[in-house]
Amino acid sequence: MDIIIDGSNGATHPTVWIMEKKKSINTLEWIRRIRDQQAKELEGKSNSEIIEYCRSASQALRRDLNIPDSSTASGETQADAEMR
Repeated sequence: MDIIIDGSNGATHPTVWIMEKKKSINTLEWIRRIRDQQAKELEGKSNSEIIEYCRSASQALRRDLNIPDSSTASGETQADAEMR
C-alpha cells in the first residue's frame, strides 16, 4: 500500500491518499518512444520548422487543457521573449 501526501492544493493541511500498489509504468521507455517518434517527424527539418512544430504542439496542448494563450500581438510567447 502506498501513502501519498499532496500539499499542492494550497490548503494548510495536505490531502493524504492511501492507494493500493498499481502496476509500475516504465516512464523512461515511454519518454524514449515519444522522443524517437518526434525525431522521425522532424528529420531533415530546418531549425525554424522545428520551432514551429514545438510552438504548434504547445498551442494544441494549451487549447486541450483550456489554458489561455500567452502570446503577444506579434505572436511571440512569453517563453519566446525570455529566450532572446
